[in-house]
Amino acid sequence: MPVSVRTKTNFPLLTTTALVGVALFTVAPVSGAQAQTISTTVNATQTLGGGGVLIVTGAGTISGVTPAVNVNGFAATSVTNNGTISGSGRGIWVQNTADITVGIINNTGAMISAVATGIYVSDNSVMTGSINNSGTISAGFAGIYVSSNSDIGGVITNNVGGTISGATGIRTQTADISGGVSNSGMITGTTSGFYASSGSDISGGITNNAGGTISGGNYGIELGSSDMSGDITNSGTITGGTVGVYLTDSSDMTGTITNNAGGTISGVSQGIYVSSSVISGGIINNAGGTISSSSNGFSAAAIAVQYTGADISSGVINSGTISGAGNGFYVRRADISGGITNNTGGTISGANNGIFLNTSGNISGGIENSGTITG
Repeated sequence: MPVSVRTKTNFPLLTTTALVGVALFTVAPVSGAQAQTISTTVNATQTLGGGGVLIVTGAGTISGVTPAVNVNGFAATSVTNNGTISGSGRGIWVQNTADITVGIINNTGAMISAVATGIYVSDNSVMTGSINNSGTISAGFAGIYVSSNSDIGGVITNNVGGTISGATGIRTQTADISGGVSNSGMITGTTSGFYASSGSDISGGITNNAGGTISGGNYGIELGSSDMSGDITNSGTITGGTVGVYLTDSSDMTGTITNNAGGTISGVSQGIYVSSSVISGGIINNAGGTISSSSNGFSAAAIAVQYTGADISSGVINSGTISGAGNGFYVRRADISGGITNNTGGTISGANNGIFLNTSGNISGGIENSGTITG
């Protein structure tokens, strides 16, 4: 039968419901100075109130419920996981203007998993703390999902050995990650590694460090009807089964894509594809950096700019390698108004063309070459 359990705190009572055997029970939220430690298997949602702290030890497991951890309308302090947090729908849910001020720490060997979303921030929530992952965050839909005018103000840091995965590794929908993403591990999705959609603005940018990988079955990084006012800075590997970095549906990137020495941005069809979108911050490929594609299709290229309104308005500066099995550059019904500068030591090449201007394609900013352009 239902049993109500109350604690002697001044915080509003939140209830949590779980199925244990055949009985339903409710528990109060972890609030204030109370720190809840889980060191065994628990099949009940852990609800954090104001100032709440949750610690899951290496022997601890929260499973069989959704969400496994719930922060609903309160500013909790932190969640530290050394064991397993597994939700039948959602792992950790921050909802209804809630916050986790210090953040979520998922340590080496620990797992946050769910059928749908591993960590979900929704409904106008602003999570001022960070997400620091050295373990595994995995779910069927998205490892980390931010939606409905919410924001993660702290940095999402995926450390060496850390994995964030799902159909999309990290996804935003009408939301922001103002603290940005710093990756030294693996962020991967069966569709996209990182996907910003439906009016999102990734103001904190994405930094993929040396040794880090962002990959997707279709796209490594995808922006759809979204903005990125931060930069994409790559010293590792960004790769997609179709495109490495894909901007589509009137997306606008005011930040800069910078590919540093040792960095690779690649896709089967295109390394970077700007479709009916604008990169106003430009593309910089430094010495030792590679942007490439492996398909010899007609419009396949290391960098493709295509369809009405598409432009790279601050241009492309290359001191490394831009190489396509089809074309180095492909421009169709679009412009590179900032021009292409190929510096000494830079190479632009394609099996068909180094630079291919198709129907109404234009490079109104001109081409300056001090390196090698072949095709």
